[in-house]
Amino acid sequence: MSLIICPAYLPNIYYFYLLKKNDKTIWHVHGNYQKQTYRNRTKIYSSNGLFKLYVPVVKPKSKKERKDFQIKICYEENWQKQHWKTIENSYSSSPYFEFYKSQLVKFYKTKFEYLMEYNIMLIETLLSILEIKLETESSTKNLSQNEIEKKIILTKDDQKITFSRYSQVFENKHGYIENLSIVDLIFNLGPESINFINNLKKNQ
Repeated sequence: MSLIICPAYLPNIYYFYLLKKNDKTIWHVHGNYQKQTYRNRTKIYSSNGLFKLYVPVVKPKSKKERKDFQIKICYEENWQKQHWKTIENSYSSSPYFEFYKSQLVKFYKTKFEYLMEYNIMLIETLLSILEIKLETESSTKNLSQNEIEKKIILTKDDQKITFSRYSQVFENKHGYIENLSIVDLIFNLGPESINFINNLKKNQ
């Protein structure tokens, strides 16, 4: 079974649940870019509670340059340094941060021109960390509205599964927060992350 989905930035746990349950994923990169979506933003657990990170992008010059694969990352501000500092401050005391940080920090030291390229390479690294073997490819054409409605699983906050709990760094301070970026799960559960994903159950 194939999943057609838009590459997101540090996707949430539900996103990886969808990737895991399908044999093949097609990265849909020919859609029209939409602001304020998971294409360029994510949620993590900081010392102050829920914290949103977003990747700044270059404003398209024309309507012809608004396809997802055409969107470029903006480096006018050093967002990479800011993101990694926030991630490090949030998870440095988690059980597995030191174990996995070397595989992720490179994405905050190397500049990528296009957002979709950055997202895909980051997701593939996360899949490797989770030891999820998945056949992937990028779409080579724009999809019709009918295909989008039938096949694309949008990364919205509407949850279709029930989340169990796992220990989070600041849970005693702010309580448990579910369905954060996959890095929250990885840094807290490490090798057990894949078991957590496998045990998620769909709502009836």
